[in-house]
Amino acid sequence: MQKRCIMIIIISIVLLCGVFLILTEPLIHLYGRTDITLNLNDEYKELGFQAKTRLKDMHKKVKITNNINSKKVGRYQVIYQLKSYFNQKTVVRNIHVIETKKPQIILKGKIDLELCPNEKYQEEGYDVVDNYDKNLKKKVKIKRQTNQIIYQVKDSSGNEDIKFRKITLKNENGPTLALKGKDVVVLKRNEKYQEEGYQATDICEGDITSKVLTLGHVDTTKPGTYSIRYVVKNKNGKEKEQIRTVFVTNQENSNGGVIYLTFDDGPSKEITPAILDILKKEKIKATFFVTDKPEELNPLIQREDTEGHTVALHTATHNYSYVYSSKEAYFEDLKTIQDKVNRLVGYKSKIIRFPGGGSNHVSMKYSEGIMTYLTQEVKQRGFYYYDWNIDSGDATRRYTSDEIYQNVISNLMPEKENIVLMHDFAGNNPTREALERIIQFGKQNGYVFAPITETTQEIHHKIAN
Repeated sequence: MQKRCIMIIIISIVLLCGVFLILTEPLIHLYGRTDITLNLNDEYKELGFQAKTRLKDMHKKVKITNNINSKKVGRYQVIYQLKSYFNQKTVVRNIHVIETKKPQIILKGKIDLELCPNEKYQEEGYDVVDNYDKNLKKKVKIKRQTNQIIYQVKDSSGNEDIKFRKITLKNENGPTLALKGKDVVVLKRNEKYQEEGYQATDICEGDITSKVLTLGHVDTTKPGTYSIRYVVKNKNGKEKEQIRTVFVTNQENSNGGVIYLTFDDGPSKEITPAILDILKKEKIKATFFVTDKPEELNPLIQREDTEGHTVALHTATHNYSYVYSSKEAYFEDLKTIQDKVNRLVGYKSKIIRFPGGGSNHVSMKYSEGIMTYLTQEVKQRGFYYYDWNIDSGDATRRYTSDEIYQNVISNLMPEKENIVLMHDFAGNNPTREALERIIQFGKQNGYVFAPITETTQEIHHKIAN
């Protein structure tokens, strides 16, 4: 009986102790998130908590400690501890201090570079600024590509900055080669040929005249047409060529004059073939300033090129109200006809003639001052534009073949370059009928005939707009 009483007492005491421990167990509940992210240098603000036992509030008994250093990236903890008699409770809030501001690469020197092909770039320098990491400059990765240099750096937090230097290759167009003197020379038989010279330059290599190769020769004892080719190549393999044509004539009346027959507004189905047949028969070359005509006439442009004539650019539309409405419209029109010629003959012609000529007044109706702009801009873009110094008058459709013939021959000038304006549009029979007589007059009176090339002296009218 006594043992039973003792057992009951022990069990009672154990139960009472258990109840006591349960009633005095410390409880901590954190308000807000238990994982908090702070930006570098941000102040940590306590979100609060609840602390108690089942019997009473224990908020003031909580001991809070933390190892937060918001000036340093890392993982930290806020520790909450509460003791109650024989129990202790510990709760942790995790703090992540991060740095999100990316470093900044500061490039020194030029951002846009002009380099020669294969030229080694001499680094102009750079710095790296970061609000946390030091000495990031040593971690910058530099990569050279064809058209740019890339600078890339990451800080210890993975924030990245990328900067670029743009590279433009200087001599993508290759060297320039200019002939001194005339590109067409007329000599009498046995007259000595005197080379007038040339000059070649390259934007990277400077004066490369010494690299010019001269191919061909002139035998003044034999009348005929001679071509002297001048070729120069830069270190990058880009090549430029020019041609000087030398006429050795047996005519005692040779006057040194050159006639450049030019035909605008073609091709046309009947007139252009007839003109080409006459030129072929007379063994002379001319220049055709073409327009964008139906596809069925494309073989005529190809024939002009195949037979050695110059295929030049006039206009795609010949619509003054569009062509001269704006600079954008003009160059869009020009590109259209240039692309077509390129597609048909395999090269981008750079020889042009403005609709109505450089001195036209009609452009005033659509854009004041546009010809002043265009005549300068086409040169900047590498084109050669040609007006004329002899007008056959055939564009009016009222002159007879005799009148066209007289308009031309009465204005020819010895020792000069005579650029004759004619047309091969549909129905222009007076020009077709006058052409052979004009050619025969020129030959009989000591003139030679040649096509316009990029080295032909440009004839420009006075700008009226």
